[in-house]
Amino acid sequence: PAGLHGVGRDAASRARLRCNACVVAVEALYDDVEGERARRGGRVTLELAVDVMERTCARVGREFGLQMRDDRVTEMFSDDATVARARGRWITTYVSEACGTLIDGEHDEAWVELVNGGGNRRREVMCFERNRVCESAEAAKNANSARGAPGRDEL
Repeated sequence: PAGLHGVGRDAASRARLRCNACVVAVEALYDDVEGERARRGGRVTLELAVDVMERTCARVGREFGLQMRDDRVTEMFSDDATVARARGRWITTYVSEACGTLIDGEHDEAWVELVNGGGNRRREVMCFERNRVCESAEAAKNANSARGAPGRDEL
């Protein structure tokens, strides 16, 4: 499609998309579970975390797209409706699959620990240490942020 300019077409781009998708899924999951914890004023139980995460994953695939910059698709995901975003099944599949992997049951206890413990390293823990989606802890930390955004020559 017009405007893609190689995004998602080679192995390196797909790897960055998978890492970025993992990070946005981690942030959405953490924000929703943390919000529920704060609303209830206490610690998160495993049952509550699983319920909230399932609802989060049901919506992330619908809400995220790839940000557009200068009429070109970037490798950065966004759910901000005020930002131009490319949408499509192949794009939302990245976030939906990342979210599903993060809540597959193997990581439930880690989520409860992260939320109850402050979650400072959630990107690195979930997208590098536990899932190896990102190539390094640093890549996970900086993914889908201004520091992790592809430069103009990379688009």
